[in-house]
Amino acid sequence: AEAYYEQKPRRAYYFGCSMGGRQGVYSAIHFPGDFDGILAGAPATNLMYLLGWTGMVTHYLGAPHPETSATFIPKSLWKIVNAEVLRQCDGFDGVKDGIITEPDACEFRPEELLCKKGRSSAGCLTQEQAEVLRKIYAPLYGPNNELINSGFTPGAELSWLSDRVFSGKP
Repeated sequence: AEAYYEQKPRRAYYFGCSMGGRQGVYSAIHFPGDFDGILAGAPATNLMYLLGWTGMVTHYLGAPHPETSATFIPKSLWKIVNAEVLRQCDGFDGVKDGIITEPDACEFRPEELLCKKGRSSAGCLTQEQAEVLRKIYAPLYGPNNELINSGFTPGAELSWLSDRVFSGKP
């Protein structure tokens, strides 16, 4: 920056997400003077809880043998789930633009995707699959009622992470 602008930077900002968000939180706590601002998105600050939630999601989806489980949701259905999530949850900010800016305000109703008479079974969900979706989006609490995970973020179904998390394999 100094070589390009021919002057030293006046401010320093940090941006990170997931593990980068975790690093941002760590920097803010342990080295608060290093940056003028820190944006720590989706910080993975409690890996044990994150791994626990991921394990429960794979369990919901039929791990260790998802291919024979009635609860498994194949990759082909996640595009349909995402389209329905957008239909139900986009627009809370007043604009239908394919972006859910208020995911916490979304109360996704997977029953809208249930297979009905006359609807192709390739584009709908069974009751078991709808129940799994309800669990995936819901908060997960531990045995002492401690929050383990706030649930999957509506609208992120097609993210790079979904191939791993929704595979049904631990």
